[in-house]
Amino acid sequence: MENRLGGGAVRGKERPTIREEMVLLSLRLAEFEHLAMLENAVERCRSEDMRTQEVKQALKNLAEVMTDPWPIKQMWDALTTENEESCCQLVDPALAALRIYVMR
Repeated sequence: MENRLGGGAVRGKERPTIREEMVLLSLRLAEFEHLAMLENAVERCRSEDMRTQEVKQALKNLAEVMTDPWPIKQMWDALTTENEESCCQLVDPALAALRIYVMR
């Protein structure tokens, strides 16, 4: 009989323990928080400088888990662009790609 607290096998694979599930959920929550930080920065990119430490940290943390580096590179490029209009144009498609990744 299967243990309800995470033991037992499911189709030949062991189920994750409660602790493992909590770690995975915490990591997913962090991804959503990083995405929210970037969305907020993009919303205010026309009126404020989005080159904050928080934005840079959110990008760094997402870069560690993403398999496709393109959205992160695009956002980094936007951060180094002096022209505010170009910056905002670069971040829109990158943010859309980040949303797709985080919402998977």
